[in-house]
Amino acid sequence: AIETGSLVTAYIFTKKLSDRSSANKFKSILKSYCEDIPKIEWHEYWKAGKTHRKFRSLLETIAGIKLKNIKDQALFDKIADEMRDATHARGQQLVLGEARIPKVQWILNIFLSAILVAGLLLLNITDYRLSVFVTAAMLAAVLLIIVVVYELDSMHISEEEVSVEPYRSALGVLESE
Repeated sequence: AIETGSLVTAYIFTKKLSDRSSANKFKSILKSYCEDIPKIEWHEYWKAGKTHRKFRSLLETIAGIKLKNIKDQALFDKIADEMRDATHARGQQLVLGEARIPKVQWILNIFLSAILVAGLLLLNITDYRLSVFVTAAMLAAVLLIIVVVYELDSMHISEEEVSVEPYRSALGVLESE
């Protein structure tokens, strides 16, 4: 949300510039960028060269703005600040997209879970119903833990960090004008 908020704010500032062609170019690239991001799985974000090029084009468009008066210079400073914030937020998202649970840890989690379930099955409880209940409860707990770890690994639980909704909202702002 920080990235898209900064990009939309930068767009609003570009609309007030004297250089209309740069403002229109910025809007066009930003719209295309916001359309492409939701199509990318977050663990593939580093490899999304197309969106990297579009983001770089946004920066180049800002760098190419023709400043014709003092108002343009003041707006350019604000736009540069917003683009700096967007770049920083984007960098954090790129790092987050690469943060995965190592395979060794997955193997260890599954191995230890299997040992726990095997231990429960070998547990000698004389009451059959209690034995079934304890085994089923522990099996359910182990499965839930594995599901939660998987969800964390695939970024489904971290939805606030990797949600594509801000990009859709930004598209709504761009298309409403």
